[in-house]
Amino acid sequence: VLINERVREELREGRTPQVAISEGYERAFATILDSNITSLIAGIALLIFGSATVSLYEVERNVTMYPNDVVEIRDTTFRYNGWTEYRGPNYQAAKGSLSILSGGEELMELNPEKRNYDSVSSMTMTEAAIWHRPHEDVYVSLATPTPDGNGWVVRAYVKPFVLFIWIGTLFMALGGTLALFDRRKA
Repeated sequence: VLINERVREELREGRTPQVAISEGYERAFATILDSNITSLIAGIALLIFGSATVSLYEVERNVTMYPNDVVEIRDTTFRYNGWTEYRGPNYQAAKGSLSILSGGEELMELNPEKRNYDSVSSMTMTEAAIWHRPHEDVYVSLATPTPDGNGWVVRAYVKPFVLFIWIGTLFMALGGTLALFDRRKA
């Protein structure tokens, strides 16, 4: 569209079609390059903003929790409901149940897991449960069981503005993709 408009401008100024096309491409190149660079800069700025705010304002808590214990982190309230064991295709797992509450109402149930894989006896993996919200992400994972086996040490993270990291990355990817498919002659 931009190149077409530049060629039309050249034709209106009385240039021959061949000169108008040549001049139109040359004049459009700077504008297109500028827009790609602007997209890259905007993407980098959003990525830096998101990364900086996440690292500055994230809150992490390690809390020993028993069934029906409640803990509040920033404006997010967690209730530990308990845990169960189950068998997966190639692992044995402990699955926790935590509810995110607001005004006593359950908004979301998160189910973090601690898995022990059969192939390697000492290989234990933690599967965090994540709740994505536009202004923040909430991560919950199981750390270690309590000695009596009724509770777990729960790691809870509240990380604001994670979405900006993804938007910045998408801006940069979009700018790169547009530049890749640019069919102008160099």
